[in-house]
Amino acid sequence: MLNKSLAIIGLCSVFALPLVSSSVLANELEQVAYHVDFAEADRFSATLTSVNNMLIEYENALSEYDLSIVFVGLGARFVTDSAKAGTDARLNERRKELHDRLLNLQRTKGVKLAVCANTLKDFGLSEADLYPGVETVPSGVVHLAKLQKEGSAYLKIQ
Repeated sequence: MLNKSLAIIGLCSVFALPLVSSSVLANELEQVAYHVDFAEADRFSATLTSVNNMLIEYENALSEYDLSIVFVGLGARFVTDSAKAGTDARLNERRKELHDRLLNLQRTKGVKLAVCANTLKDFGLSEADLYPGVETVPSGVVHLAKLQKEGSAYLKIQ
């Protein structure tokens, strides 16, 4: 009787394995890296909208995600209020809104924010000038390449 019970359990396991595998694959981690190296406030707004829309889709599908935004060059102006990173009338007009949207994505959705240390040095900025929670990486482009190598899709809003 014990052998018969073990055989039934074994058969159930064999038939259930494909179901478990499919379910595990369906819950695969979605990885995305956005590249921000531009100065236009409206383009950055479009990037934030894209990030938000993507996260809504992932959450509706019950998908886990790991999403990063990497700021390089002129894009550093979006993670600081310092004019050292550059500014213009449109950015000044939209700065608070963009700041609030960015930090909301970070706080409520777990979006990771990284800025290039080379860029900070070029602009004469320090980590103290950055918004809370922005990670400094030695090289933004190397960080992007690393994220891609680890499986992240690369996106840059035009």
